[in-house]
Amino acid sequence: PDLQSVDYETFAPSFLAGVAAMALSATGKAAVVEGMAIETVNRFTRGFTAGVEYGGGEVIGVAVLSDNETGFNNIDRAVQEAERLFQRCDVIFPVAGASGAGVIAAAKAVPGRYTVGVDADQRYMGEAVMIGSVVKYLGQTVYDVVIKFCKGIFEQGRVRTGLKDGGTDFLINDLFANQVREPVIRAYQAALEAEKKDKL
Repeated sequence: PDLQSVDYETFAPSFLAGVAAMALSATGKAAVVEGMAIETVNRFTRGFTAGVEYGGGEVIGVAVLSDNETGFNNIDRAVQEAERLFQRCDVIFPVAGASGAGVIAAAKAVPGRYTVGVDADQRYMGEAVMIGSVVKYLGQTVYDVVIKFCKGIFEQGRVRTGLKDGGTDFLINDLFANQVREPVIRAYQAALEAEKKDKL
């Protein structure tokens, strides 16, 4: 009775990341690097792919780093996969935990290559290559639960939060705001509608 589990809906903000990627891309092509092929990761990938397609582009490949959790902490392998994919596209979306640093490093190494932060604002890791970040507001979630507990209205069980109610978001890097902000704003409702269909 004292436990609450929070699920973060990541499809819609990932959709917006895909839209932003195509607003900046010169090739209209993107790719994804996954740490492991599991549903929590796949939802990011599906959202991003839908957003890329909405923006008129295509995802040319999805590289899965491992069939187990080691894929989330293999920076060298992520660099190799990103270098391979960057030969065919100019944006890579890493849903790979710590391995995402490898994708960022690969983007920094080649002019005109970009990436997207995941889970938190990761601009500090590569501001010149980071289009924006798909974020989960973990701190706000904890704060809200504490306040509800103090007011005697704690909710036990499983709850969901996402883009619509401020639990997740796509934060645009100010460096690229002029190119991507308007397309992202215009796609906001489409992202929410696409997320609803993904749940069916």
